[in-house]
Amino acid sequence: MGGPQVLWHLLPILLVGVVGFLVFSVRLKVVRMDDEALYVSNYRKEIRVPFSEVESVGGWFTKRLVTIHFRMETEFGRKVSFMPELRWFDLDVFGPHPIIAELEDAIHRKAGR
Repeated sequence: MGGPQVLWHLLPILLVGVVGFLVFSVRLKVVRMDDEALYVSNYRKEIRVPFSEVESVGGWFTKRLVTIHFRMETEFGRKVSFMPELRWFDLDVFGPHPIIAELEDAIHRKAGR
């Protein structure tokens, strides 16, 4: 078996990989914050979500994915996920990313919780 036959066997695997990557990466958002709110973007549109509307913040998959749950429905749904900046020299590989504590602190301060 060689040449074109190998390609036909590998093509389905490649297609499943590309579709899986696109489905996962399209759901990711860009999140930034100021003193009053979070700003969530999908690169085409940006929405503002006051800290009082944030229900919880959590991390998953060893600091690589952070999810924010909202109290109400937004244009991006009741939750958004983003990948925080990678910290190359972090010795605590499996602990929560520091951005989670920073977000929770801002939420508690502004929301009065």
